[in-house]
Amino acid sequence: MITDTKERVLEWMTSSDSCFLIGAGCSRCAGKPLIKALTDNVLKGIDPSIKEEFDGLQSTGSREPTIEDLINYLVRYQCIIQTVRDSTKHKLQPDWIENSLESIKKGIVEEIIDEWKDSETHARFLQRICTKFSARDIFTLNYDTVIEATLDNLRFHYVEALLHKSS
Repeated sequence: MITDTKERVLEWMTSSDSCFLIGAGCSRCAGKPLIKALTDNVLKGIDPSIKEEFDGLQSTGSREPTIEDLINYLVRYQCIIQTVRDSTKHKLQPDWIENSLESIKKGIVEEIIDEWKDSETHARFLQRICTKFSARDIFTLNYDTVIEATLDNLRFHYVEALLHKSS
């Protein structure tokens, strides 16, 4: 039964129509912090008024707020502020929100992006699912560059797609 399961997983992974979504924790093996450590480290280096907003966020079930929750909160607040005629009636002001988001993003980059470094673990996975004869759709939710560096080292072609907010 275990052999049958392994065979099915291998068939699924190597199928030409398989896609992969890689997210939280996939680069831990390359020394990147998990979301809790990333949150703690970024909060240490930002303005206390931003940390105050973070401290006001509620937990989601048993999960404590993360730096991503703070970003989402500020982006949503920013969208709401854009719909009112007089933003001065609100505690958070558009310029403060924009500056705070930039500060948080800078903190994330400082924690995540270091030298362009690949990962043996990522390489084994990518070599297993990619062949000369078939491309794979791999999507990542991570902030780090480990997957791209590994693809470069393996000389696999890839396209980086970024989402931008419309003006």
